[in-house]
Amino acid sequence: MPRLEPGRSGRARLIPGVAVVIPEERNLHMFYYFEGQPRDKPLSWFGPHVPLNVSYRIAINIHPDGRVESSYCIKPCSLSD
Repeated sequence: MPRLEPGRSGRARLIPGVAVVIPEERNLHMFYYFEGQPRDKPLSWFGPHVPLNVSYRIAINIHPDGRVESSYCIKPCSLSD
């Protein structure tokens, strides 16, 4: 994912390796940094558990205080940008 300026949004398509992922560990884990934050102290967020062979769409909003809000749905579905 490229660097995002405050107030901007980005998109990424993640394709898990079904053959190499343990079913119990199918979670999205995101590390993120704020401008000027030391790279050895990232903030992190864990997404929902995703069953095997299921695609989902997720929207993540990172607030200025580091708090993360997210929503997701199993595809086919839609989330507002």
